[in-house]
Amino acid sequence: MAGVGNSSFPDGLRETQTQVYVETVHQVVQQLRDGQVGGVKWNKIAVVGFSIGGIVANSISAQYPSDLNAILFQGISWDTTWVFPAFISGLQAPAAQIDPERWGSISPLYETQSTREGRETPNFYGSFDRGILETDFYYRDFDTIGAAISFTYHLVDAPEYRGPVFLGIGE
Repeated sequence: MAGVGNSSFPDGLRETQTQVYVETVHQVVQQLRDGQVGGVKWNKIAVVGFSIGGIVANSISAQYPSDLNAILFQGISWDTTWVFPAFISGLQAPAAQIDPERWGSISPLYETQSTREGRETPNFYGSFDRGILETDFYYRDFDTIGAAISFTYHLVDAPEYRGPVFLGIGE
């Protein structure tokens, strides 16, 4: 997805909203199914989504139910009473301020968590191996303001999706 990992860093408000991610993944799936990537037509496609990636997979299953054959959700919840407040309660801050050496050159519209607790609140629940949280915090990436504002509109039911779903969030 644009704006995460080693991708480009487009405008963190307007160009990195959740629907942009959904449309991008949908286009990639269509190219895979049509054989436009490596000349091989893919007839089975599974997606593993963590955090915003899981929300994108959920939205794809609702908007394009035949795109995916299986989905694994990790580190997400549909309980908007606490997920969205995690973003606006100060659990996230500009990544460039949190780790200037690592992220000092990116726009303040790209945010991440400054503490392990801030990472745990939106992504983990219940009984889980605490070592996973440590590893996740060390390798954490960032979100954008655009994704944070728009993702709650993608926490929807997908009644037309017929593939298997695995939801891994702790207990």
